[in-house]
Amino acid sequence: MTASLFPFNPILVVDDEPETLKGFLMALGSTGINNLVLCQDPREVMPILSEKTMEVILLDLIMPHISGDELLSRIVGEFPEIPVIVITGNSEVDRAVQCMKTGSFDYMVKPVDKNRLISVVKHAIEIRRLRNENKLLKEHILSGN
Repeated sequence: MTASLFPFNPILVVDDEPETLKGFLMALGSTGINNLVLCQDPREVMPILSEKTMEVILLDLIMPHISGDELLSRIVGEFPEIPVIVITGNSEVDRAVQCMKTGSFDYMVKPVDKNRLISVVKHAIEIRRLRNENKLLKEHILSGN
């Protein structure tokens, strides 16, 4: 018997630290959130998003090659329907405000409380589901069917 994946579309977790990725995998997996794509190289993010629909993105800010701030701007510009949760070791209020202004769904400081992480991810999944449902209903109503 094959285990079912949740959510239907995967969650993209972007962090250059392998231990952090493993921690997110374990924390989310413990509550049944098991459809994850782990990405250690921020240069791979945009190609991944071009190939596969993601449900939510967890994004570190401080990474080599491409900063999380730059990625956040690009993701919000090209894939505005995907909620991006910024998770970083940077606790500067100005940085958090800037990320929220840029379009992040939430901003969390490492080390992240497991219960808060799970709650925010589930909330992002639900908001995305409701937006998709709303979009389909609007299309249905406007098409006259």
